[in-house]
Amino acid sequence: MRYTATGNSIQIAIADQGGSASVRVRNPGPSIPAKHLPQLFDRFYRAGPARSHRDQGHGLGLAIVKAIVQMHGGSVFVRSLDGVTEIGFSFPGSPNAR
Repeated sequence: MRYTATGNSIQIAIADQGGSASVRVRNPGPSIPAKHLPQLFDRFYRAGPARSHRDQGHGLGLAIVKAIVQMHGGSVFVRSLDGVTEIGFSFPGSPNAR
């Protein structure tokens, strides 16, 4: 929320994709440079000084999300391009749910 300009909205989408579930959070704001994207789910990683906000967090939120998702057999993803960052995860469908 801290990078979304006043008047813009963060969008959350939950979808069934052929038996697997996905959650996507789309945040309009400054794009994150591609060189930082692979590390965003690493513990304590900060994308740069402008995004550090050391007094407003510890850099653990996305690492915790990744750990929980992977414990359940899922995967995480991040994209950031043209002023929109999308972070999400997906879980495989249960064989018993079909």
